[in-house]
Amino acid sequence: MGDGARTRYRKDGTFPDDIDELGAALFFEQGRYYHFGKGPDGADLDYIQAPVGAFRRISGGLVPGPGDPCP
Repeated sequence: MGDGARTRYRKDGTFPDDIDELGAALFFEQGRYYHFGKGPDGADLDYIQAPVGAFRRISGGLVPGPGDPCP
């Protein structure tokens, strides 16, 4: 799923209109850079920022979920 989102974005500049799929793509990328031991830069950073913008567009800026159990 993670590489699929990256491939789709690089092919046509789009992401799925599904919050769960966007979250999975970001989770995958976080794991990728954790494994690399460094943060993204250049085109990779642009790619990371793109699904964040898609989250904002789809959710209207809010992603509903459970409250934080730790105040």
